Amino acid sequence: MKHPVLILHGESDVVTSPAMSQELYNRCSSIDKTLKIYPTCWHNLLVGEPEEISKNIFQDVIDWIESHTKPL
Repeated sequence: MKHPVLILHGESDVVTSPAMSQELYNRCSSIDKTLKIYPTCWHNLLVGEPEEISKNIFQDVIDWIESHTKPL
């Protein structure tokens, strides 16, 4: 993968190991890559987490998208 990539993972995920997201990040050939692992979060980062954490995750995604798009 050579395009910009954002990888998000919950550190407490028991469905998919956070180590796999780290491995994806390590193997990704893009020079523009970001890995965010959220402590205490589970598999579905946007459902079931405390509201404040979900807001922070949404904001991280918005910030990343904004940093990778040109203004109109």
